[in-house]
Amino acid sequence: MDGDAGRASLLEARLDELAQGLETERGLYVIGGMPIGEWSEAQVTRLALWMGRRLGTPRGQNRQGDLVTMVRDVGADYVRDPQARGYMSSAELQPHTDGCDVTGLLCLAQARSGGATRIASSLAIFNHIREHEPELLEPLLLGLPFYVRDADGAGGRLIERPLPVYFEEAGFISACFNAKSVEVGAQMRGVPLSPLERSAVDRVAALANDPEFCVELTLAPGQLLLFSNWTSFHSRTEFVDHDDPARKRCLLRLWIHSNYERPLPAWMAASARGGLGPQAERNAS
Repeated sequence: MDGDAGRASLLEARLDELAQGLETERGLYVIGGMPIGEWSEAQVTRLALWMGRRLGTPRGQNRQGDLVTMVRDVGADYVRDPQARGYMSSAELQPHTDGCDVTGLLCLAQARSGGATRIASSLAIFNHIREHEPELLEPLLLGLPFYVRDADGAGGRLIERPLPVYFEEAGFISACFNAKSVEVGAQMRGVPLSPLERSAVDRVAALANDPEFCVELTLAPGQLLLFSNWTSFHSRTEFVDHDDPARKRCLLRLWIHSNYERPLPAWMAASARGGLGPQAERNAS
C-alpha cells in the first residue's frame, strides 16, 4: 500500500511538471506505458480523470457536461454536413484548436490504417507569417466569421463578432483556429471571405500540415497525448477502421482548464475555460 501511495505521489509531481511545461516549455507531451488492455473502460476513465485533475480541472465537452468523450467513428458525414463533428467520423480533420487550455487524448484502440495525429506549432506559424507574409496578418488579427458547432453535432451558432486567429495578452501570443468553422461562419453571415481572408486561412492550414512546423504521431494503446491549444494546432489523417466493433479506433478525450493559466483576453478566457454543459451555464450566470 505504501508503495502504491509513493508511486501515486511521484506521478502527481510529474503531472504537475507536465502541466507547467505545457504552458512554459514545449506544449506537447506523450505519456506511455499504461496497461489499458487489462482494465475496463470504466477503470480507464477513472484513471484519465484522476490524471486530468492533477493537470487542472476537467471541463464539460457537451450539453450534458460530460467530462470524458470517446473519439470514435459513429458514421458522421463531416465532409458534407456543416453541423457534423469531426471526432464522430473517420474523415481527415484539418488543423484546429479545441475550446480549452489543454487537450488530452488517451489511445484505447488503433484504426486498421491511418488516423495519425499531427501537432503543429501555432506560434512558429505566426512568426513565419509575420516575417515572410506580413500582409496575411491583418485578417488573422482582426478576426474572421466563426460558427461554433454544438459538441454533440445537434446544432450551433454564429458568434456575434469576428474571431481573431491570433491575439495577445500581457505579451503572450495565443491562437484559436478552425478553417471549417470559418467557412461555415462566412456562409451563415451571407458574405463570402475576401481574397485576403481566404489566402490567410488557407496559408495557416497549409503551414500547419507542413513537416517543417508539425510532428505526426500514431498513438499506440496506452499512450496519452497532451498538448496546449493556445500554442498548437492539431489535425488527423483519414482512417480505415476494423470490421470488428470491439477493435475499432477509440481515443478517450479530456478538455482541461490548466492549473497554469496562459494570459488570455477576458472574452476568450470566459469562453474557453468554463467548458460546456450545466456547470458552464452556472458559472456564466
